[in-house]
Amino acid sequence: HFQEALTRFRKIGNPAFASVTLSNMGWLADKQGDRVRTLQRFQEALKESEAAQDTASTAILLYSIGTTYSKMKEYARARSFMQRSLELEEQLGRTSKQANCLLAMGNTWRSEGDPAKAQTLYARADQLFRSNRDHYGAGMVQENSGDLFLDSDPKKALSYYQRALAHYD
Repeated sequence: HFQEALTRFRKIGNPAFASVTLSNMGWLADKQGDRVRTLQRFQEALKESEAAQDTASTAILLYSIGTTYSKMKEYARARSFMQRSLELEEQLGRTSKQANCLLAMGNTWRSEGDPAKAQTLYARADQLFRSNRDHYGAGMVQENSGDLFLDSDPKKALSYYQRALAHYD
């Protein structure tokens, strides 16, 4: 169905329509565990989104590509895409999406074993989530912060997890 939609949208000639379909094809490939195909589809969607000059869609696709690279443990490459997404989200003034970018970039540093860089990004994300009264996002920051200390300082980790729970409640 996606392929049929893509063929029709390409006939129409509106790259924004093709971008959405390609993005959906990327998510399908992601659900199937095919990271290479996921990246191919997201990158094709990105080209179409840029051709349509759809900044909002472009920012989301850059983030999606970044999170895919993160799943592949290519953290520097992931951060590069997330940083580009963050910059567009700042232009758009979408603070919750900015916070998501910061949290995801922090997670890449956590995965690489640099808790200080992770914590710096988590703190920035926390400010943005709190400014939007986004308790789910703020909870995610606290939960991820707790993960930083799970092995080295379980009491400190527990404190973060309790704050996460309070936000989730």
